[in-house]
Amino acid sequence: MRAGAFYTYLLFAVVIFACPAAFGASAPDKHLVQITEIKTPRILTPYTRILGEIGKARSTGNIRVYHIGTSAQGRSIPMIAIAPAGATVLPKVRILIICAQHGDEPASPEVITDIINKCSHGKRPETLLSPSTRRSAPKLRHLSSVLWLVIPIANPDGFDMARRANSAGIDLNRDWLTRSQPETQAIKRVFEKWAPQIVLDLHQWSNGDPPPAENGLEMMTRPNAAAQDVLERDIAHWALRIMNGGADTVSLITSRPSANPSLAHRYFASRGAASFLIETAAGAKLAERRKVLTDLVLLISERAPLTISNNATASTHSFRYPPEFQAWFQKRYAQVDTGEAQKLKLIWFVLALWGGLVLIRQKTSAPMKEAHDADVKHKITKRNGLPDSPLFLAKSRLWYASDTASRPSRRAFSKR
Repeated sequence: MRAGAFYTYLLFAVVIFACPAAFGASAPDKHLVQITEIKTPRILTPYTRILGEIGKARSTGNIRVYHIGTSAQGRSIPMIAIAPAGATVLPKVRILIICAQHGDEPASPEVITDIINKCSHGKRPETLLSPSTRRSAPKLRHLSSVLWLVIPIANPDGFDMARRANSAGIDLNRDWLTRSQPETQAIKRVFEKWAPQIVLDLHQWSNGDPPPAENGLEMMTRPNAAAQDVLERDIAHWALRIMNGGADTVSLITSRPSANPSLAHRYFASRGAASFLIETAAGAKLAERRKVLTDLVLLISERAPLTISNNATASTHSFRYPPEFQAWFQKRYAQVDTGEAQKLKLIWFVLALWGGLVLIRQKTSAPMKEAHDADVKHKITKRNGLPDSPLFLAKSRLWYASDTASRPSRRAFSKR
C-alpha cells in the first residue's frame, strides 16, 4: 500500500467519522407527518403556556413534536416523542401517556412537561424521583429501552377554559366507545400508528368527587386475558411496593369486567395494551400531585421493558417505527458525541489509523532491510573474504549488530 493511497483512505475515514450525518439516514419525508413548530404566542393562556414549555424542550433537539389533530375550536393537539433516558437503538417499548382529558385537571400537563424538559436537557430520570421513593427504588436501568409518546393536553379547549368537558360539552373520558370527538379520534390514530404496549391515563380527583378520592392506580381485569392481567399486575405491584415503602400511599384498584367501558384506560385495555389510570388525591397540593405522578410514571416505565421481555404474549419485534421517525432518530444519535455509537466509531477510527501506520511501516521498512542486508554482506565479505551463504549472513548480522554497537558510528565504520 503506497503512502499516498493510505493518506487518501485516512482522509476519507476522517470525513466519515467526523461528519456522520452526511452519510447517515436520508432526510425525513415531510409528507408522512406534520411537525408542529412550537412557538410561544403573544397571548398567554394555560394552553399556550404549556406549548411554550414544550418549545423549550424542543430547542434541545432531543424530542420530536407532532401535530396529531385539531380540537373542536381549532387548537392543535401536540404529541411528544422522547426517550427519557436516551438510547442508542430504537426503543422496544412504547408508552402512551395521556394528560388532561379533563380540562379542569391541570396537574398532569404541568408535571409531564416538567419531566420532559428536564430529560431533554440531559437530566437523569432517577434524579426526578421523590426522596422517599428514591431510597426504596433500585437504579433505573431499563428506561433506555423506553420511548414515551406524550399527549400533554388531550383537551386543549377545555384546558384553556378550565372545564371538564371539551368545547362541544362532551366528557372525552366517556367518549371512547363512540369516539365522536376530534380529540379522541386523534389519540386513537396515535395508538394505531405507534402501537404502544403500555397506556397511562393521568387524572386527579377534585374536592367534589365521592370518597375515598385518594391516590390510586387502576388496572383492568378482563375475562380470557390472563396473560395480559399478569403483565399489568407485575408492573403495578412492583411500582406500588416501592412507592408504599416510602412516604406515599397509593391504592391498587381493579376494574370490574362490568365497569363502564367508555373510559380511555378500559378502551385501550380492550385493544390489547397494558393500561393504567392514575389518580391523585382530592385536595392535594401541586407538589404532592407532582410527586405521585412523577414516581408512578417513572417506576412503571422502568418495570415495563423487563416485564414485557419476560411475557411471551407481549411481542415487540413485529412493530416497525415510521420511516420519518427512524431517520430523525438515527441522525440525532449519530450527532451525539457522548453516545455509545460515537464511542464505537472512535474505536474503529483509532484501529483503522493504527492499521494504516503498520502497513506504512511494513512497506517502507522492507527496502531499508534489503539495503541493510546488502551493506552488511558487502562489508563483511570484503573484510573477511568468507563465503556468501544465508547461514553465514544470518550469523554475520548478529556479529555486525554487536560489533557496530561498540564502534563510533556507521559512518566511521564505512571509512575504514
